[in-house]
Amino acid sequence: MENRIKIESLQRTITVEKPQKNVLKVGPVSLDISGNKIIGIFGQKESGKRTFIQLLSGIKYSDSGVVIFNEKTWFKNELAYIPSEFPFNSKMKVKDIITTYQTLYWDSWDDDKWKYFLIRYNIDPTLKVLHLSLEMKQQLIVAVSLSHNAKILIIDEPKEGFEPFIRKEIYDDIIKCTYEYESITFISTDDTEVVNDVVDHILYFEQGSAIINASKFDFPEEANRILNTDNNKMNITEFVEEYNRRNQK
Repeated sequence: MENRIKIESLQRTITVEKPQKNVLKVGPVSLDISGNKIIGIFGQKESGKRTFIQLLSGIKYSDSGVVIFNEKTWFKNELAYIPSEFPFNSKMKVKDIITTYQTLYWDSWDDDKWKYFLIRYNIDPTLKVLHLSLEMKQQLIVAVSLSHNAKILIIDEPKEGFEPFIRKEIYDDIIKCTYEYESITFISTDDTEVVNDVVDHILYFEQGSAIINASKFDFPEEANRILNTDNNKMNITEFVEEYNRRNQK
């Protein structure tokens, strides 16, 4: 059976501090996705995209709406969340983090997969977190997140600190695992170039609303509607650049 995620009128009101204190209503967002798909989530700072990611992953509670995965509203053990900030204490050793994940996902942990990433990313299990570079920390969290056969992958990409080849390597692994695990993957990123050719569905947030919520096939039509243009081959990068230019962001 194909995996299916239904998001029904998910929304939350938040307080935004910058550029000035304001109340922002994020959503309502509805989405129905089946099969192993990649959903790209875009938008400028304070647009609501990060809040949507946090609602989706369960880090924050919604004011209303629901997320249903394969007819269930509780699916934490089938979800892998890769945050934009490293979540572990700097005094922990890599091997302690591994043990934490092995315990949490004892019924789905893939030791062979973890050993593969250990070699691929050249991770030393004996090191403390404080001795890891920013890139190594991100590789570590990606490695453990991709080692328990998650059916939902949620990636909130850091805004800086990546060499291009590291970013490509990580995205290659995420995309490979999406198809290998038959997962549904949500990627929130400002780097549209890395996902232009792989996303199946696009969400673009502006002032809390998903002004675009379309499949890759319908995206050009939706982008042209917003920009009042006529480019039936418009991709995400082209839309974002033109939209930001017009709105001076």
